Amino acid sequence: MAEEFRPYDVTALAVSPGALHDHDVDQTSEWARRTETTEFVGRAVAALASDAEVARHSGSVRTVVELAAEYGFTDLNGRPTSEWWETTLARRNEHAGTQDAH
Repeated sequence: MAEEFRPYDVTALAVSPGALHDHDVDQTSEWARRTETTEFVGRAVAALASDAEVARHSGSVRTVVELAAEYGFTDLNGRPTSEWWETTLARRNEHAGTQDAH
């Protein structure tokens, strides 16, 4: 899709959120602490929309935490990541280390 839209100066990319919670979740719950808000995803989209050089992301899949690190925004709780991402990325890195050892 990115290649098809490139001649029209349209950027196509995917934004991947982590595990989400919304306003119906008790904000003091364990689930809310471990996950991210829908606003976090919205901030990622807003950052991309305001980037004059967003085309460099065309054709890619970017996680919300990658975009938070690049653009300097946080979730409503002030964190640039969530426990869900921290756990997921740690498992991915452990798995990659195991694969490299073989």
